[in-house]
Amino acid sequence: MIESNILVMTMTGSKDEAVKLANTLVERRLAACVNVVPHVQSVYRWNDKVEHAEEFLLLIKTYGTALERVRTLNREMSWRTSR
Repeated sequence: MIESNILVMTMTGSKDEAVKLANTLVERRLAACVNVVPHVQSVYRWNDKVEHAEEFLLLIKTYGTALERVRTLNREMSWRTSR
């Protein structure tokens, strides 16, 4: 059986958080590579107001068999959970 490769995208609120998540994913062999794209301008609705923020985009190159573990780690390390 051939293992499928997938691309997962997520955002972080800081460079330090992006680098920490990227390093952890690669160190744990949950991703082959993670690209960190800085200075992404995001526009979103929060508490019924339109907000603007600078975020960091992570492009996580991983495997179909690792997807749930990547999601779990992302939730555990996510800056969004502290908002």
